[in-house]
Amino acid sequence: MKTVKELQFLIKKIKKRKPKFVRVDSWRYKKLNPRWRKPRGTDSKVRRRFSGRTPLPDPGYRTAKRIRGLHPSGYKPVLVSNMRDLERINKDFEAAILSRTLSKRKKVEIQNEALQRGIKVLNPVKSTMEEGEL
Repeated sequence: MKTVKELQFLIKKIKKRKPKFVRVDSWRYKKLNPRWRKPRGTDSKVRRRFSGRTPLPDPGYRTAKRIRGLHPSGYKPVLVSNMRDLERINKDFEAAILSRTLSKRKKVEIQNEALQRGIKVLNPVKSTMEEGEL
């Protein structure tokens, strides 16, 4: 298994080759959201894959297996919703993501425990509070 630094470099290198898929004519009309929508028109040049047109998403553009599902930091994210979830994290390759349903107090407690164990938290609480503040 590669180190996190090597995976970060690999992610950037591979993602650079993948085009940004945008909705047809979203660059022309302000009312069209750039989020990808499949062109369905009978005469659509993009749907018929004419050269020089925006590319259509294909299975060939799929992310490489070795970096699929990884966070841009190179760690594999693991959802954490209680203290016991921290025990199953391998701190060399995995990082914690705090569940959004947790209260701020619980997030701070779990974040402090993760800090003691040397586990990276990918969505840390902005203001770390002392236990006496709550």
